[in-house]
Amino acid sequence: MIRTLETGEQRVFHHPEVQLEEYVYNLKGFFKQHQIEVPVTGIIVFPFNNARINYEDGLFPVLMARELTSFLQQRPMKTKTIDCQYISALLVQHNKPYERFPLSRYYGIEVDAIQTGVICPKCEFGQMHWLKMNWTCSSCHYTGKKAHLSALQDYGVLINKKITNAQAQHFLQLNNRHTIKRMLMASCYRESELKRSRDYQIFL
Repeated sequence: MIRTLETGEQRVFHHPEVQLEEYVYNLKGFFKQHQIEVPVTGIIVFPFNNARINYEDGLFPVLMARELTSFLQQRPMKTKTIDCQYISALLVQHNKPYERFPLSRYYGIEVDAIQTGVICPKCEFGQMHWLKMNWTCSSCHYTGKKAHLSALQDYGVLINKKITNAQAQHFLQLNNRHTIKRMLMASCYRESELKRSRDYQIFL
């Protein structure tokens, strides 16, 4: 899917059909598991009415927001009664937040075997070093102030979504607790306002 701005700039997105097809499949499986016969239809709806969509034949209808009500009213009515309150209660009951587990534990990887340091987001090869308030790639010499964010994300997914200043110094390979503190304060949130709390929560 390609979005074209008024300036002529284009940006490519993943097509929503792939994600929607997965949602429909999983919802049908959920209803089947609980022995509920409910028709499931996927619809792609764009919230902005001034968008222009060039769309060829696909799996699902593509609508603007203003078209949704009319589309639903034209749908054929089913004669079989569906207990909406029961289905609503069932969905709420099973709607639990997904807890992202550390992948190192799931795959049995030793934490010490995980590569530390900040990898260059441009060449995806070089190790970056903190020089003059910027991350600088040792390979392609790309510089940036926020290259550590992806490394913190990796730490949260692979090792733990909580991190201390000392752990961040080790993982980012930056031996400056004051700089690390500023980075963590800007990109994470403190577990507690108490000064003795040293844990930061990584946004995943």
